[in-house]
Amino acid sequence: MSKKKETSQELISHHVFLLPFKWEKEDGAAYEINQFHDLIHNHLDLEKATEWKRSDFNLERVVDYNEFNYFFDYVAEVLYQTDTHNKEEQNFIGHFTYNLPPGKGIYKFEAPGPDGKSKEYTLEIDSILLHLYYSGVGVLSFHLNNRKPSQGEPEDIIRINQFGRRVYPPFYFIDQDKVGHQAQFDETQFVGKSPAGAEIANWIEIDFNDGTNPRRENWNQDLAQRLKEGEIFKFNLPAFLEPFLFRIEDGYDIYPVLDDRMFVLSWYGNDGLARRIARGEPGREEYRLDDWWYRYIFVDAKYRSVQDPADQEATTIPATYARWRNYSTLYGVTEYSMVLLTKSLPTLRSGYSAYLVTHLQTIYYRLAELVLVQRASIQRFSDDITHISKLDGADPAQAEKASLLNRRYIRFVNQIYFREVTPQQQGIELYDLLQQQARISNQVTALQDEIERLQNYVRQETDRQLLAAEKKRMQREEESEKRRSDILAVLGAIFLAPGLLIAVHDLGYMGTCLEQNPKYLFGLTLLAAVISVRLCWWAYPGEIVESSTLTSSTNTDVQPRAWSRPVRGIPIWRLVVVALAYLILLSIPLIYALLACPAG
Repeated sequence: MSKKKETSQELISHHVFLLPFKWEKEDGAAYEINQFHDLIHNHLDLEKATEWKRSDFNLERVVDYNEFNYFFDYVAEVLYQTDTHNKEEQNFIGHFTYNLPPGKGIYKFEAPGPDGKSKEYTLEIDSILLHLYYSGVGVLSFHLNNRKPSQGEPEDIIRINQFGRRVYPPFYFIDQDKVGHQAQFDETQFVGKSPAGAEIANWIEIDFNDGTNPRRENWNQDLAQRLKEGEIFKFNLPAFLEPFLFRIEDGYDIYPVLDDRMFVLSWYGNDGLARRIARGEPGREEYRLDDWWYRYIFVDAKYRSVQDPADQEATTIPATYARWRNYSTLYGVTEYSMVLLTKSLPTLRSGYSAYLVTHLQTIYYRLAELVLVQRASIQRFSDDITHISKLDGADPAQAEKASLLNRRYIRFVNQIYFREVTPQQQGIELYDLLQQQARISNQVTALQDEIERLQNYVRQETDRQLLAAEKKRMQREEESEKRRSDILAVLGAIFLAPGLLIAVHDLGYMGTCLEQNPKYLFGLTLLAAVISVRLCWWAYPGEIVESSTLTSSTNTDVQPRAWSRPVRGIPIWRLVVVALAYLILLSIPLIYALLACPAG
């Protein structure tokens, strides 16, 4: 689109729809940073992905300088990926721009009206951005311009924000006649039932005007059929989002971080409306109870979602940033929207205040996206904590994954969860308001507690496993020592009688007689050894057999080995028999000497 055609119609409003999302592995496993990096590298950095191009930051344009200089250096490094020499940063942060000339593409949808008549809205696509972060989250954003006077009334702006942001139905209508009867709980038919109405458009379409078919999601037809075919409770990318996210779904499922709504960033210029809502004495400002302003902030299309004046005022005041109210300029911030109401763009130009629109399109868009990334990352961490805690405590991967998670959390605190992002006072206040409305501080504190509990749990599991391993090692050592002692005891019993014979011989007793007959000495020694072995086998048969059984490799029951238990009591009569047998062995040489040796 030429520059002349772009400015042929004045900009009435600007809308940014931001879809923060996270990945879930299809097998339900925990998120892996390296796999995430490979996914981006293999599907978005390849030459075949011509629709996406990596947006390396530079300061060629004036708006780039103004935007970059607004933030602290450490914040700009993350938002704009300025350090192109830092390979670690390139691995875990990716900023991409869809290859579409400004103004060529069309974002179009049909919104149902309160009178039952539908109205079609057409917005020109200024840009489509995809920002991916190492924490396993991303933000897809549509930057849209509204230049048509036919869709420039205050009610049109609210309807654009409401119906242009939905990515799937929040609910299906139930036949009113069935309410109060069992039939309402027995309803199973989705086909033929329309989810469209007060909450969602009839359809949303993106047309690139390049000769290809427009990508349209028709919630009156297509989605109902898909839900009926299976996976009713699984998020499916609507058709108008598929061209932008299908490449990074390989082995992963993509889920929105918020719910069925995209975050809304919106500017609207209207002289009369801005003056009316901004007027009023302090404490009695018009915006406190204004119906349109409440619906603009909280993105309520048909009617306010609060019908108590006191509650409305109590909700509106903290969500309104009225620093420039006397200039008919009001900001509104909630957990799912950031809006700006000013005078019309021509009036802003005449008052040298047109930069307000640029600031919303650039600086405040970055603030909103940063808070969304924080919010999405917190959910991503909570999911990973759940996955890791489900792992078996004996699995070494649990401690490793917990350690990597802790490192990612530290990086998150240092590079994404900033306490301050700019030295500019208004930026500080708006950033604080965004974080406050999204309850980021409380969620980070809760996340830190979850990670500490996980670390304590993993540490306890690791200590328990180490203690169990140490007990097994000590048990094996005790068993080995006992086995050696038993072997020595058996050997001692075997060689006791022969040893006594040798000792008697060495003392010289009957030495002369036995030396003259060495074969008798050898025979007596052998006989004593054989009898000793037989006596040991006879006295300890149960212990030997049981030890052999318990130490068998085929026995899978965990029980103490024989030599690690107290030796069972041996009957006294067996001990007496063994003692008498040894006395007989000792008396054999004496009997032999008396009968066979010559008298000296």
